[in-house]
Amino acid sequence: MRGATLRIVQDDGGTLLVAVGDTRLGLAHGLAHRVQVVITEEEQA
Repeated sequence: MRGATLRIVQDDGGTLLVAVGDTRLGLAHGLAHRVQVVITEEEQA
């Protein structure tokens, strides 16, 4: 989802759970390593 904002909900060393809007996605770490993100100034604060 290009341009979507996501938030990490849970990272317990297994499945990475992220939120994109009202949707929750579970990603295996192998797949999560392929996701490209850009940290915005708002998120760094």
